[in-house]
Amino acid sequence: MQVDEKKEAVYRFEHAISSSFEPYFYLYINTEDATIASMIDSYVQSDASAATNPEEDGTVVVLPSSTDLFYFYKETLVQCAKFSTGKALLDLSQVFAKHLNSYCNKILLGGLTRNDPKTPDYFRLASLSLNTADYCSMTTQQLEEKLKEKIEVGYVDQVDLTGEKERFMQAISLCIDAIVKGMDHALEPYFLQMMRLPWGTMDSVGDQSDYVTSVMDIVKRYTSVIGRTISNKRYFRTFCDRFAEWFLNKYLSLVFRCKPVSEIGAEQLLLDTHSMKTLLMEIPLTSYSDGSPKVVPTSYGRIVSKGISKVEGILKTIMSPMEPYEAYVENYLLLIKDKHPSNFGRLLDLKGIKKPDQGPLMDMLQKRIPHHDHLSDDPHLIPAPEQHSTTPQTMIPNAIATSLSTMASNAASNVSSPTESTRGKLNENFRKLVMTGMAFRKDLQEKRDHN
Repeated sequence: MQVDEKKEAVYRFEHAISSSFEPYFYLYINTEDATIASMIDSYVQSDASAATNPEEDGTVVVLPSSTDLFYFYKETLVQCAKFSTGKALLDLSQVFAKHLNSYCNKILLGGLTRNDPKTPDYFRLASLSLNTADYCSMTTQQLEEKLKEKIEVGYVDQVDLTGEKERFMQAISLCIDAIVKGMDHALEPYFLQMMRLPWGTMDSVGDQSDYVTSVMDIVKRYTSVIGRTISNKRYFRTFCDRFAEWFLNKYLSLVFRCKPVSEIGAEQLLLDTHSMKTLLMEIPLTSYSDGSPKVVPTSYGRIVSKGISKVEGILKTIMSPMEPYEAYVENYLLLIKDKHPSNFGRLLDLKGIKKPDQGPLMDMLQKRIPHHDHLSDDPHLIPAPEQHSTTPQTMIPNAIATSLSTMASNAASNVSSPTESTRGKLNENFRKLVMTGMAFRKDLQEKRDHN
């Protein structure tokens, strides 16, 4: 019985000394706070090389800084838990949360504002940032579970990294929007070239226009980089959907900015539109590795077909002879399937019909509408004259590059990481392990998609 009491006394001795230092652990927490802030500041430069110098074997699928940060988190958590699993560990979890937000804003999203969106490096960086946000979201979940496992029962409910996980998921969407925005910048010179062509005075139809060839070259080049870099094909499909919707709306808007368009001009645009459709249908295939079956997702095909059909219907209406009026209006109602007069008026503007001459055609439209069922009445079906762009808002804050860890860095600006000299080799091995896991997840995702 006495032996049991001695054993019990030994077990109670654990943390007996370190607990007496509990009121002073804030000094340790402040030091780690400042160290992590300093690390995140250093990532601004170190991650830039991941995009400019991609690995030929494709092993870099996340920004190296992310594995470095979580490795440091793991080591710090283990070290802190040796001394305290109470209030100090809870405080450390809050420091972790603060800098996860800082990392997301300053490194993942902030990096998108520091690079030229007209180079392959930009699209590679944005794609790596997307992969990293996905990785960080999953790893933050694991970090929360480990914290709850180590911390005392009374503090478990206060450990919550839900907001940080959601922020990383939001960053995935923001990265996709930024990629689409970057494509807009890259294609703008060729869209301007399209609008400068004499669509109203063309006298013959040739091969696809030069601006189409340039657009196809840019889109193929950059979507190839994006498709090869984004590891989760579900997110690449999301990009494809958003890009196709943006591109088709943009292209339709540009067609209406080419007015006036003659019948020959409309025929040339129709040929160009067919080339654009072929281009769009090839984009989802760029992410497949050699030898794997290549299938365009059904939902994506519907997006492209719907958008292209709308453009084709408008151009075929432009190609129709104006007389007799009744036949022209009938053709419009069959192709466009809309009865709102503003849409018909914009199409007449595109065809070069002056306002005073549109009256008889408008009257004929009102006469023929009752003879058609299931017509839409959407005033926004055709872009308004003042609509110059349908570029999506990326929602990236203007001050996204502002560090959220300023308070921490001010606390101990001269403090450096206590493990900075020895962390390199350990992190390299850890990073290789993470890359192997991400590659396995990529292969598994592709197999599931094929099934």
